[in-house]
Formats: sequence, C-alpha cells, structure tokens
Amino acid sequence: MRMKSGTPKPSADRVVRDIRRKTRKRHSAEEKIRIVLEGLRGEAQGCAADVVVYPALMQLLRGATRDGAEALNLKVAPLDKHYPNLAAWARRIVVIPGYDSAYPPHWR
Repeated sequence: MRMKSGTPKPSADRVVRDIRRKTRKRHSAEEKIRIVLEGLRGEAQGCAADVVVYPALMQLLRGATRDGAEALNLKVAPLDKHYPNLAAWARRIVVIPGYDSAYPPHWR
C-alpha cells in the first residue's frame, strides 16, 4: 500500500483552469490567432503537437520498414510517395535547433 503525501494533488479540472488562466494573461486573443496561423503556414519553430506527433510518426515508419512489414501493406513508407505533405513537415522538424540532441540514439 502506498503512503499518501502530506499535500493533496490538485484535481485535473483545477490544473486545466490554472493553465487557461495563465495563458489568458500571457497572450491576447489576437496573439493566439497569430501563433496558430504562423504554425499553419510553417513559420513557427514548432508546437506541442509536433512534439507528440513526430515521434509517433517516426515509430510508425520504423515499424513499416522492418522485415516482414511489407506483408501488412501499410502504404506508409516511403513517406514522400504516400504522404508528401507529411514528409515535408517531417523535414521541417529535423532542421529545428536542438533536434539532434533530442533524437533518441537507438533510433539512428
């Protein structure tokens, strides 16, 4: 049995409200729209979605290129052939400063 710590953890709802409150104070509605538009146009250096989606995509590609994967007919690799826009996005991720230091060595 685990021992409870002395301070109770805030509820998930409370955490979300705190994040929204802090975000509202930091960025106006116009700034938020500008940030989203920059990301959609490819002008931004990256966002939270990139951090989540890119590793998942790379893991999918690794699996799709393994021996025996062609029998599954995933139609993923090569990415340039099947999904050129996604491939272009992945190339933009690779040139973000700090990418090399964050790339897991066992994926090389």
